[in-house]
Amino acid sequence: MRALIPGVAGMSAMGYRKFLVWNVLGALTWAPTMVIVGYLAGNSYRVIEKWLGRAGMLIAVAVIVGLVVWRSISSRRQRGAGADETSSQSMITQDRSSGHERNGPPPATGTSP
Repeated sequence: MRALIPGVAGMSAMGYRKFLVWNVLGALTWAPTMVIVGYLAGNSYRVIEKWLGRAGMLIAVAVIVGLVVWRSISSRRQRGAGADETSSQSMITQDRSSGHERNGPPPATGTSP
């Protein structure tokens, strides 16, 4: 699972320093945990290996699903905010005679459609 994380971090545009800090903290946590679990498991390491493999896959799937959901929600928010800005910008026009901003449609030019 630790081999997949750099790819996910890159796809989510995580900064290198932030990734490095969290990767080092993860490694410093992961390695001693695996050593302690292996030591405590003793001769039944195959059972622990099986459970850790399943847990790792579940965690990886949960992380990937979470990132996909987070990414889609944030992109929808950005698109929604962008649409609101452009519609409000199109409603504000500049009155050529006074040089002031004016809300609403542009003034009539005197010609009929």
